[in-house]
Amino acid sequence: MKGETYEQALKTAIQEEYPFNQETRQNLERLQQILGLTQEDIELIENRVLPKSLLTKFKKYLAVTTNNHLLTGS
Repeated sequence: MKGETYEQALKTAIQEEYPFNQETRQNLERLQQILGLTQEDIELIENRVLPKSLLTKFKKYLAVTTNNHLLTGS
């Protein structure tokens, strides 16, 4: 059930805007935490929802965003 909620939110976000801006990404990350999704849950859902070409770009974007967040603390 919680995975379905995240999957629907991700699909909606993709339809509205992709690549995601920082606010959208943060909202999705907040939802992941609220739902208590594991990294494995998130990866399974994103692998299923995101087209492969977008998935590669998304993972690169996420890695950069996460690294920047860790470095800047924001």
